[in-house]
Amino acid sequence: MLSTLGWMNTFHAVIMCYLFTNYFAEAQTVFTKGESDKEILDTLLLASGYDKRIRPERLTNITINVLLHSLSSPDESSLNYEVEFLLYRTWTDERLMYEDSGRHKYLNGMSHVDRIWLPNTYIVKHGSLKDPLVDMSLRVYRNGTIVHIIRRGISINCQGNLKIFPFDNPKCPFAIESVALEDNEMQLHWAKTSALESATSLQSFNAYLINSDIGECGDLFTWRGKFSCLHILLVFTRDKNYYFSSVFVPGIILVTSAFISFWLDKGVVPARVMIGVTTMLSFCTTTNNFRSSLPVVSNLTALNMWDGVCMFFIYSSLLEFVIVNYLYRKPVDPETETFLCCKCKKVNDESREKEEEVATETSRFAWIRPSNFTTRQLSSKELSFKIENIAKVVFPTLFSIFVFFYFIIFAAVLPQNEDNWIIQPYSNAKEAKKLL
Repeated sequence: MLSTLGWMNTFHAVIMCYLFTNYFAEAQTVFTKGESDKEILDTLLLASGYDKRIRPERLTNITINVLLHSLSSPDESSLNYEVEFLLYRTWTDERLMYEDSGRHKYLNGMSHVDRIWLPNTYIVKHGSLKDPLVDMSLRVYRNGTIVHIIRRGISINCQGNLKIFPFDNPKCPFAIESVALEDNEMQLHWAKTSALESATSLQSFNAYLINSDIGECGDLFTWRGKFSCLHILLVFTRDKNYYFSSVFVPGIILVTSAFISFWLDKGVVPARVMIGVTTMLSFCTTTNNFRSSLPVVSNLTALNMWDGVCMFFIYSSLLEFVIVNYLYRKPVDPETETFLCCKCKKVNDESREKEEEVATETSRFAWIRPSNFTTRQLSSKELSFKIENIAKVVFPTLFSIFVFFYFIIFAAVLPQNEDNWIIQPYSNAKEAKKLL
């Protein structure tokens, strides 16, 4: 009985050696003859009993590269950006090592995508996936290195500092995270070089990328601490020429147009009223048309300040004309006019007598001279002229000072703050994670 069992074991061992030798010989024949990529991969997968459900190693390291292909935004003031990119994932699977005497630089495995183990990752972002996942390339190298390229399109809800809009820089964060394998089974790593690049044919529409950052996910980018995760931050800027041509330059033109009425005659009522009312209506129309494309929020500090100050100057110039015109046309009371004339005559007589008295004392006090200035009440017409002359200087000066400091603060100083370039953690981030 024992001899029979020994004979059977020997027979099975011989059969297994024969099958293994046969497969190995066939593989060597395929590699030697330089057959197609498909045939070589078919042989590798069949000879080793490849199972795509089993990952290559106990701890699989995945190297990540991202190549930005296109960037777009539906409109200039939007915080929604669409990003299309190529995701390169590189890892080593020793089960697919081969030797073909250098005839193939790599094997094209696109026809074997559904038969090879692939890392399962997904995109973490605030937004939606634009297109389904598309496999672009699968390359298998002789040392078992696999490079898998997929194309992804995502729509991201970005964060902007609306307090300094339109001088803010929208920040668009998203992350790449492992789906099912924890960090003790699979780890994601950024490539040491060219981890995040823009394609030479990068297409952008209403999207102006000025900065980017990559790294491992912290508390801000992930809510599952046991899964490997990498984050990407894209920082965009806005087209300042668009806002200057549609908001700031028209505002400056309309305000200065309202100031032109100061140099018109006070009696030309229709012309001055037309200038004041027309500039106010034009400013309101321009502002409403621009704001119709903006989100309805209350913290547009910079833009609200610009609109409010411009409207204040336009309305103030119209109000100044109303006051000046009223004083200019105000009839003079005859009694008041007689009183002023008598008072002026009396003052002049007293001054003449005082001048004669002082003249006798000139020898003693030579430095004393009679005063040539007399104080009297201004008429309403004279007061209107004085207000008009003051307005010609004060209004343009104050508006020029406002414009200068406005652009210094909101366009130069505040955009340099750190929170305009990086994502700041929320104050309740840790508490939110505890609830999860």
